[in-house]
Amino acid sequence: MKPLLKSMIRGLIFAAVLIVSSLLIDLFSSYPFIDILFIEGMFMVIIGGFPLFYILPSGTFMKALRGEGTQSASSVHAKVDETEDIAKRKVPKMKPDTVFVMISFMIGGLICILLDILLVLL
Repeated sequence: MKPLLKSMIRGLIFAAVLIVSSLLIDLFSSYPFIDILFIEGMFMVIIGGFPLFYILPSGTFMKALRGEGTQSASSVHAKVDETEDIAKRKVPKMKPDTVFVMISFMIGGLICILLDILLVLL
């Protein structure tokens, strides 16, 4: 099977699990099903998105906004480039299967959010 198709199937499974858990939470609490489903969907999208992004804390953009001089900014850029090179060497590469699992989390969360929006509109 293609990896993207597997991710979509996993996403549907995650969405089904979230729907069932939302129904169970709704039965035993005073929170409405729609709110629980939306929060669970957002949680899955966030959990799926965290590992996919890697941001280096260089801070050069903020220094440029404060109006520091161009000479100091260029030396900061050189130092940041060196730091980023070191950081990129230390960051382990994610396996493609891990990336597709994270995409599955995001797909499952998005399905729940879309279902929640449809339920609100009806």
